[in-house]
Amino acid sequence: MNTDHQQGDGVAGPGDAIPPQLFHAALPNWKAWAALHVRDEAGRILLLHSATGWGWQHPGGHADQGELPHETAEREVLEETGHKLSPGPPLALVISPPRNGVPARFGVVFDGGVLTQDQAEQIRIDPGEHDEFHFATVDDWAHLLPPDAHVRLQAYEAARCSGTTAYLTDLG
Repeated sequence: MNTDHQQGDGVAGPGDAIPPQLFHAALPNWKAWAALHVRDEAGRILLLHSATGWGWQHPGGHADQGELPHETAEREVLEETGHKLSPGPPLALVISPPRNGVPARFGVVFDGGVLTQDQAEQIRIDPGEHDEFHFATVDDWAHLLPPDAHVRLQAYEAARCSGTTAYLTDLG
């Protein structure tokens, strides 16, 4: 058996570049999502209640192929609320490693700004995705969210108030 390796013979060895198709195939297959952290004029935070059992969540969703996070947030918020809102600065990057058959995910939560009372009254949710929307303070959301979701909500609001971006891991 010949164990001699020569550069360019199709067998990766020291000093060989990995062919791009092999390199890309070895990278993790992350799924991306984005959302907006939207408030009303009283400073209460908007969350939507999932009609499919996912609980309360920010307006947002999974990225389409080739879509940038701010584009995802803008598209999803329009679909889910009827409002075209421009994402502000990122408040959080949320990392979820793969587990229990669910692929690894990362999400960006952007500052969605403030809705006027008229805008809040004109929210139109898609009944196929959400059955309710609600504005509440961070403290009031503690009674409606699982503890880990409330901790994330607190982190988003703290980042907004401090002008920073939170880096959060969801280890489940």
